[in-house]
Amino acid sequence: GGFLSGGAPPAGEWDGWTTHERLHFLRGLDGPLGADRLRRLDEALGLSATGNSELRFEWLRIGIRNRFEPSFEPLRDFLTRQGRRKFLRPLYADLVRTDWGKTLARSIYDRARPTYHAVSANTIDDILEKADA
Repeated sequence: GGFLSGGAPPAGEWDGWTTHERLHFLRGLDGPLGADRLRRLDEALGLSATGNSELRFEWLRIGIRNRFEPSFEPLRDFLTRQGRRKFLRPLYADLVRTDWGKTLARSIYDRARPTYHAVSANTIDDILEKADA
């Protein structure tokens, strides 16, 4: 069976897939996944360490949805090195949907804000302000 139905991560197929196919697979992992399954997936596919920002972004969203703590350090790294609003806005929005994520979002943002373009910083300011309302 496929990964969603309890099968192993698709490590063999992954190598032959295009970025579009990889993104399609990751976007399909929208249900809850346990830490063991996420750990196996990351080990098999190298998602936390991928240099492809689109893939890493999708992986980090999965990590946030599942409160997968091993993805928090890669998330912190991504949010402090990545300035593109198309990545920043959804990740911060995902974080502030949860009580635990609000705290994490603020700790990352306090460090990252000075490195963001003004437009990105204003967008994230708005997300965090609305989360406090």
